[in-house]
Amino acid sequence: MKKTALLSLLALMIMGGVNAQQINRQSNAADGLLSGGKTILKANVLGWATRNFGFYGEQIISKNISAVLGVNIMPQGGVPYISRFSDDPQLEDIRIGTFSFTPEVRFYLSRSGYGKGFYIAPYYKYERFKASNLLIEFEDQNSVPQEINLKGNLNTHSGGAIIGIQWLAGKKKRIALDWTIIGAHYGTNKALFNGTSSHEMSAEEQASLKQEIIKNLNDIEIGGKKIAEVERVDVSSTSAEAKTKGPWAFIRSSFSIGYRF
Repeated sequence: MKKTALLSLLALMIMGGVNAQQINRQSNAADGLLSGGKTILKANVLGWATRNFGFYGEQIISKNISAVLGVNIMPQGGVPYISRFSDDPQLEDIRIGTFSFTPEVRFYLSRSGYGKGFYIAPYYKYERFKASNLLIEFEDQNSVPQEINLKGNLNTHSGGAIIGIQWLAGKKKRIALDWTIIGAHYGTNKALFNGTSSHEMSAEEQASLKQEIIKNLNDIEIGGKKIAEVERVDVSSTSAEAKTKGPWAFIRSSFSIGYRF
């Protein structure tokens, strides 16, 4: 009887140990898999200083991989800090608004993973700039200064990569702090601008305006590098249209705060 009771007690202890290990493994797995939510929504707080509002959704796929989709919106206004990148007074009058989306795949390098630690991420970025108030000055046949106001859209397609680190804070690891340390993308841009004249232009005035448009658009620089090359310019007696293309490259950095659910 005592032998049976002892064996039963030993069996219960073994089962209890096995169950404890299973519970411990489940707890560790839950911590690693972030039980209770693999989706993180974030906002880039650094962008607020430049009127650029960025929002990101991250879906954790596995320990080392997640998918991120970012959307950025900049309401119409002046070019932020343009004086730091260009000394062209013409650019100070331009008004721009932007929209972009950026899908990326993150590869987490730390042992913890699941949305935590250092990461590298290749990405694609599409950005659309809506520009207005691009003033082109020219002289009419009486040598009187005239101007035409161009407006239009510039579209960019780029590819690049970032390096960053993400922390999950709070008792339940719900708060996400995402620091994109450095990144860069390179690609191409194409633009189409058009405008109308306040008076009917002669053939000489049309030729003068065409040359001024080509000169002004070809001379636009950011960071000492030209961003546009005129493909064609069409000028009529009352309007003008210009098409440009060029390379596109930018540095990327951000600090976002989010919530996991």
